[in-house]
Amino acid sequence: VMQIYTNYRNHGTGQLSAASAFLSMFQSFGRFTSSLLLTMDKIMILTFVQASILNIVLTAQIVYYRRKEKKGK
Repeated sequence: VMQIYTNYRNHGTGQLSAASAFLSMFQSFGRFTSSLLLTMDKIMILTFVQASILNIVLTAQIVYYRRKEKKGK
């Protein structure tokens, strides 16, 4: 949450790795899916849903600010 806020405040993502953000996003989806299929533990599923949403926001920020930087050049 702090990283998302800092990116918003700075109008950029700095040196944040796009590859790491994409991998984290897919990891969250994988954990959500496996928890849903194997455990059906509601707290774990909610935790992974929240993590997935935050990773989507972070990845979207990277894409948005990188495109914005390219247009500005």
